[in-house]
Amino acid sequence: MIMNTRNIPFAVWPFLILLLIAVGEAAAKYDVASIPAPLRENAVAVVRENHSRFEVSNESRAKLTERKVITILERKAEGMADLIVPYDSYKRVRSYKVTLYDAQGKKIRDLKKDEFTDRSNSGSSHYDDARILFTDIYVSQLPFTVEMEYELEFRNGFFFFSWYPQDKLELSVEKASHTVVVPRGMEFRHRARNREDLQPTVSADNTTWVWQLESLPAIKNEAYMPPLEQLVPHVLLGSSRFHYGGTNGNMSTWQDYGKWAYELTEGRQTLPAPTRARVQELVAGVEDTTEKVRILYEFMQSRTRYVSIQLGIGGFQPFDAAMVDRTGYGDCKALVNYTMALLKEAGINSIYTLVFSGPFRGDVFPDFPTKAFNHVILAVPLQQDTLWLECTSNHHPTAYLGSSNSGRLVLMITAEGGKLVPTPAYNHAQNQISRHLQARILSTGALEFTSSSRHTGARYEDLLGLFLQGAGQQKRYLQQNLGINNPEISDFSYNLQKTRVPVLEEVLNVSSSQYVSRAGNRILFQPNILSRRNSVPPVMANRTHAVHISESALYSDTVHWELPAGYTIAHLPEGLLLDNEFGFFQANYHQEGNQLTYQRTYFSRKGTHPAEKYADFVDFLNAILNADRAQVVLAR
Repeated sequence: MIMNTRNIPFAVWPFLILLLIAVGEAAAKYDVASIPAPLRENAVAVVRENHSRFEVSNESRAKLTERKVITILERKAEGMADLIVPYDSYKRVRSYKVTLYDAQGKKIRDLKKDEFTDRSNSGSSHYDDARILFTDIYVSQLPFTVEMEYELEFRNGFFFFSWYPQDKLELSVEKASHTVVVPRGMEFRHRARNREDLQPTVSADNTTWVWQLESLPAIKNEAYMPPLEQLVPHVLLGSSRFHYGGTNGNMSTWQDYGKWAYELTEGRQTLPAPTRARVQELVAGVEDTTEKVRILYEFMQSRTRYVSIQLGIGGFQPFDAAMVDRTGYGDCKALVNYTMALLKEAGINSIYTLVFSGPFRGDVFPDFPTKAFNHVILAVPLQQDTLWLECTSNHHPTAYLGSSNSGRLVLMITAEGGKLVPTPAYNHAQNQISRHLQARILSTGALEFTSSSRHTGARYEDLLGLFLQGAGQQKRYLQQNLGINNPEISDFSYNLQKTRVPVLEEVLNVSSSQYVSRAGNRILFQPNILSRRNSVPPVMANRTHAVHISESALYSDTVHWELPAGYTIAHLPEGLLLDNEFGFFQANYHQEGNQLTYQRTYFSRKGTHPAEKYADFVDFLNAILNADRAQVVLAR
């Protein structure tokens, strides 16, 4: 349509010109071509702008507004285009808006109300007011840009949250800022990490604090790299005095924060009379405290199940023990509290303990308290030891915390306040797979073998999901994941030993007509049947990040081969011994008559090494891969 300009009053022209300029500038502003080249390198998406503002009215009320503009360059980054806003009864969504732009920065459209989903933020919870507002955006033509904004109102308490302007790999940032506005005299704490010059601009009256960053290149995704939080600049923010759910607390020190958390659990360990009597029956005549703990922990496991509970102050306060006893379910807080009550009835002291649970250890610093925890476990101090209990698992043995809770700082909640202590770390002495195989090659060239393996520690956890499935699912999994062509599994079984470091035993009877290769009168086979390394990370000329080995584990295999009659060994691979800062590997062979024994031992050494060591690390893994692929040649 062509605009007829002759009928436009002269007085309107200046405003029309300004409008056209503004529209043109907005389009140019989000034009993908305007993204600086350094910010496109290694990036699947670019944050053009991200400005958040946390405005505090008093210790109970605050408002968070955020406006973010992100350009999606590759299809695998589509998830970064979505608006995701969790909320609950303590914070509500006041407004939200999402706008789409094309590659030239031209507005496509605003999302309609029915394109936003609002649902519970917990799948199977019985008691949960946690909800989530989110989008599921798809734009057919790449690249595209999304502008999203929302406002959250905190109405009955809040905690300051840390600022992560670059929260994903392969994401660059053009401009980002975070503003904190507090009433005059209100204290809060802050600390910059991974960038010393990330300091705030502060208003003269100390009420407005602004952090700004520009031109953050994308973090390249590399194998065996350190966790993201160790690489990206961010700001830790922590409350001092706070009000939450009708309670008052202080987070200036871990001790003060622990006092508040202790008050939330106090007086909630009362059990019904029948359960108290049952506890006394269970421990009657048992003198050993560790044995009493085992009996009561297994009693708790047998009659409860985990259910998320996120109601109001219930996000921090456990349901009382009587309710768990009556209903048979609870979240981590409630199940820990219930187990505390059982132990208390038996005269055993235990300590409610906060932990950041997961593959990473979280930001927990002795001198900078924050809302750093997402889970609760139970500590049972003994004279010479401390037993740690993961109360949400119905399968872990007594005193096994699991890899998601081990080797990290946790906060014990006591009457005297919070106390930071480390949980035990698991290494290759606990994390193991030990396999013993009896294998033979039939006259037909088919392979038959029996494997008996023990999976302990973190390797037990890897196999636990399979152990809990039905036989049909177990067999299908084995057929697809043994690493053998067309395996026939005639029998298999699993057995769980609930020792302090759990052991999951696996026994397999397997045959395959496609494992052994023939070449004339020769037979070729790999003596390492089940523990072969199949890949190594790529060689990199310009490694960016340090080499981070996150876990220490031990893998040992012994394979006893019965060779077919009439054949002798024409070629036997040489043994190999490697021992360096990355780990240890040894493979050797021993022949006696028609018996060949292959032994393999490998363990990784947890640690972080300079990027310059990456080539050496790849060489180490390549040497293991080649040793695992080595073949024995038999000749008639």
